[in-house]
Amino acid sequence: FACTCTRTRTQVEGNVTTIELRNEDVVCGMIENVDENQNIILTNATFTPHLRNSIAFESFYVLGK
Repeated sequence: FACTCTRTRTQVEGNVTTIELRNEDVVCGMIENVDENQNIILTNATFTPHLRNSIAFESFYVLGK
């Protein structure tokens, strides 16, 4: 994914967001943690594969750069 952020990590943690992945899959959830490599841990996440049904996850890890 690509992100150009102007906020610090502590400003985005706790917010709910939607991330579109490179393969057009989508994940939505609350940002628990973001690191310097833009790796993101979402909680209470919903993963929606492209053109398929959604799957709920308690925790979901998105690999950044």
